Amino acid sequence: MVGKKIALHTAYPRQESSRSQKYLQMAVRTLCLSSCEFSQAGVALTQLPSVLTQLVLLWLPITEIEHTKRVCRRFRKLASNESLWALLFRRDFPGRWMSSDILASFQYRHRYQIERNWEKSRYLPHIIPTGSSWSLGGEIVMDDQRIVCELKGSALGIWNLQSAVFEQTFEGSPGNHIEYVINEGNLLISYDDTGLGGRVKVWNKTTGQKLWQNFCYPKLILDDGHLISAIGEGPIPNNSQIVFWDKWTGLQKRMIPAPNINSLTLMLEGPHLIFGNLEGVIKIYDKSLVTLVRELPAVPSSPVTCFIVSKEELIAGYDNGIILVWNRQNGQLIKTLNEGLLNVSALTLQQNRLFATYASAVVCWDLPTEQALFKIEGVSGAWIDGDLLFVSKAESGAIEMRRCVNGALIRSLPGDPDVYSFVMHTNPERVFTRSKNGLMRIWNKRTGSLLQQFFNVDYGSVKEDRLLLVSEGKVEVRDFAAMIKV
Repeated sequence: MVGKKIALHTAYPRQESSRSQKYLQMAVRTLCLSSCEFSQAGVALTQLPSVLTQLVLLWLPITEIEHTKRVCRRFRKLASNESLWALLFRRDFPGRWMSSDILASFQYRHRYQIERNWEKSRYLPHIIPTGSSWSLGGEIVMDDQRIVCELKGSALGIWNLQSAVFEQTFEGSPGNHIEYVINEGNLLISYDDTGLGGRVKVWNKTTGQKLWQNFCYPKLILDDGHLISAIGEGPIPNNSQIVFWDKWTGLQKRMIPAPNINSLTLMLEGPHLIFGNLEGVIKIYDKSLVTLVRELPAVPSSPVTCFIVSKEELIAGYDNGIILVWNRQNGQLIKTLNEGLLNVSALTLQQNRLFATYASAVVCWDLPTEQALFKIEGVSGAWIDGDLLFVSKAESGAIEMRRCVNGALIRSLPGDPDVYSFVMHTNPERVFTRSKNGLMRIWNKRTGSLLQQFFNVDYGSVKEDRLLLVSEGKVEVRDFAAMIKV
């Protein structure tokens, strides 16, 4: 039993300031004194076997571990051991990826400095000059080198992220608004709303030449050399079709009839193209042969709003609130889930638990028993991050952090009453939220404390350790990982 307990502490050392931890810190401090005021406990630490000494070090804060290097040659060797630093990395930065090609001590110090930069708001700013041409709240795409953003007249502009120099403009259509942008290799693809549907435009990013454009419904899918979307004759998709365009030339390569399609349900899953329509029918096509593989009938006469697929099942949500579970192999209906709510807007599957977002609630279903495990009402949105469930409360404006396993409340991130707030990004250490009133906040994920907040934010984006803000006509990228000396 002792061996098992030691192994447990090695993998999951305690983080709270317990009595045992304070005792160990005191013992280590006495060993680090320049005088001979050593405590009995401190002397005992120097006589422990190396394995046990390493366990002791794992109980200490990183500053105390650094101090132990001054105790003696043996402690200096133990505190410099790379296996110890690998355990410290997993202890202090759970969820972060470690490279096997780089020293664990280097990775720890690098990540540690980045975290201090976030806490102290230290960063390298990149101010992007926009002038009067910037379209506030427009679509932005950021990669390692460039920022692509919407200009007035539904045009697109590219800025170099490092030099903040404007590089290129791509023509737009006055009166339209760009809904989203796909930055794919040498191609730049945009979808803008025309009021009677939408339009896709494709540019060569290197030359700036517009390659082609066409009218289509929302939802674009890139697949090898094709761009897939649904087209029709107007905003109502009575005679709609799914087309496969050559992504470089815009030539139509394949076509699938899809009357009354809900284009937002269009999904590519391996060799199959799956979509639902406004009558409640779901169709599965072979994307290469363009042949119908299976049709799932409209059991509820209600539009398909969303669905997800697993290896064996297809789970569909409908506008009338019913959820159906189908066998993907034979098309048989397996289960029907109904909680008496309306409009299933999103589905997420975690093992045997299904999280369904309705118009005003979130329900967690146990699929084997078809029972609702818990229900959270008064919700205007929900997001899942690993084993955490974030729900936006409609009345209070707060965002609640709950456990996926039982819905238990962990903590609440305060908001403004009757102001819709949502989670825009999460990482292992932080939660980024935005509100409809332009308030953006950064929270400590472990403690729930507010780290930073920004007002009048029109657009925000997070990519690794860079934060992009569009506020009052200014575009700024804050790089928290720059200029770090390890």
